[in-house]
Amino acid sequence: MSSIFSFTYLLYVQTGLICFLEIQKLFHMEKRFLLIEKI
Repeated sequence: MSSIFSFTYLLYVQTGLICFLEIQKLFHMEKRFLLIEKI
C-alpha cells in the first residue's frame, strides 16, 4: 500500500514540475514578445 502511495506521489511531483517548467517557458516567451512589440 505504501509503495503505491509513494509511486503516485512521485508521479504527481514529476507532473507538477513539468507543468511548472512549461508555464515558465510560456511566461518568458510572452515577455520576449512584448519587448519585441515595444521596439
